[in-house]
Amino acid sequence: MVVFTVLYGCYLGGEVSAFYLQKFTDFLLIPKVLNLPILQDRRLYLTVGYLAFGYIGFAFFWIGSVLSKGLV
Repeated sequence: MVVFTVLYGCYLGGEVSAFYLQKFTDFLLIPKVLNLPILQDRRLYLTVGYLAFGYIGFAFFWIGSVLSKGLV
C-alpha cells in the first residue's frame, strides 16, 4: 500500500510540475521567442515532470531498501 501511495504521489507530482513548468516557460515567452513547435507540446513537459518525480520515487525506494537491509 505504501509503494502504491508513493508511486501515485510521484505521478501526481509529475503532472503538477509539468503544468507549472509549462506556465513558467509561457510566462518567460520562451516558446514564442524560439518558435520551436516542441516547446508548445504538452508531452515534453509531462516527460520532464515524470522524469523528475520518477527520480525522486526511485531514490525513495533505494533508501528504503538500504535501510531495510541494515546497511546504514
